[in-house]
Amino acid sequence: MNPVVLTVALSVAAIASFAWSVFGAFRSGESLTSGYDALRVSAVASWIIQLMLLVNASMAFDSPNYWAGNLLVVLGLLLFWHCVRITSARKLTLAFSEDAPVHIYMVGPYGYVRHPFYLSYLMAYFGMAVAANDVWLYLTAFMMGVLYYHAARFEERKFENSHLSEHYAGYRRTTGMFLPRMSRLSNRRG
Repeated sequence: MNPVVLTVALSVAAIASFAWSVFGAFRSGESLTSGYDALRVSAVASWIIQLMLLVNASMAFDSPNYWAGNLLVVLGLLLFWHCVRITSARKLTLAFSEDAPVHIYMVGPYGYVRHPFYLSYLMAYFGMAVAANDVWLYLTAFMMGVLYYHAARFEERKFENSHLSEHYAGYRRTTGMFLPRMSRLSNRRG
């Protein structure tokens, strides 16, 4: 089997899952900003670019990058579907929605990071880049990271201006944006 086939198959699974989430994992119909349109267009363009680059990449089964990258895509997918399961009863709104937050998730992956959906996307993006060890894929992943950072900050400002602001401030002090805080990890072990 060609090593590219596995990476492309995992990447298609990730992209299809992320595309499905717009209709299946999140609430729609809320007032959206132009930021959502920019994110949507950027995501679709990056998916197309990434798949084109992956199909034409030269990969080898004996490359540590190949296995590390594919593992990162798989972990991103697992995190994504865990987030879907956690939020299925009370779905979150789409990125850049202008709705007022009504609850804070702090269970499952939300006990470690404030934005695990974005983290799952970034894991898949960077996993594809690592697997192919391609500078253009790294650049695409980095650009999407910048967009997800802005989306996360937009959502955090909504919490800061809501009736949940005090509760969210405490949650923010103990939980990292995209990466767990070391103190949080050490407290979980004990």
